[in-house]
Amino acid sequence: MNIEELREAQQAERRMDSLQHLPDSFYDEVAEYIEERKSKRQEIAETAADPFSNPEVAQLTDEIETAEDVARAIYDRRVGKIVKLASFAASDMSADTDGLTVEERDAFEDIVGRMRDNRERVLSTLERQPAIHNSSGDQTDAVYTTNHSEDAEAIVEDSPDSNPKQESSIADDANPSGASSEDSSSDTGVDRTTVRITRDVGTIFGVDEREYELAADDIVTLPKANAEPLLSQDAAKKLD
Repeated sequence: MNIEELREAQQAERRMDSLQHLPDSFYDEVAEYIEERKSKRQEIAETAADPFSNPEVAQLTDEIETAEDVARAIYDRRVGKIVKLASFAASDMSADTDGLTVEERDAFEDIVGRMRDNRERVLSTLERQPAIHNSSGDQTDAVYTTNHSEDAEAIVEDSPDSNPKQESSIADDANPSGASSEDSSSDTGVDRTTVRITRDVGTIFGVDEREYELAADDIVTLPKANAEPLLSQDAAKKLD
């Protein structure tokens, strides 16, 4: 591992929409390279008359800082793609995870698990029967419908011009459709969180089945299941 290889990996990650294949030990190799540069700098600084003005110490310091910045940029670019893939997997869509490092694979599985748990909780809420939330209201509607129907039948029986078609029409009017109550009872919102995006993430697929294009400094309200992974990866900051 050296600084040239790191820069090549960074450029490849920028060019690709998908994840480039990195070895499982990629971040370990970067850490070993940085540690080796630090040890070398320490050796030179101990023998230099003035380590602060020594050109070799300054060059090694620059290499170390550059390697850390490039490695961080690679990870930040990849984590946005990982969150996007995790949103696909959480919705039972295909997600190509080849090329993930060991650390990235752990993060991917953790994000998918959280998204699926939240998705199941939301869908379970949406599938509840209206009677569970509005049992007293349903009983009132039933009494009203029964009394209304009986009154309608009495009017029809007393009318000399009544016929089956009219009776059917009155009966239909006396039994209003319950579709609107079912619609309103199922209008349960997804838990959401407002965040500011701290780095370019790209497009993610929310548990609310919407796509979100996320770029640095965007302020957006996301489903909580999508926001939490971004917050845990320092890709977003929660707004009060």
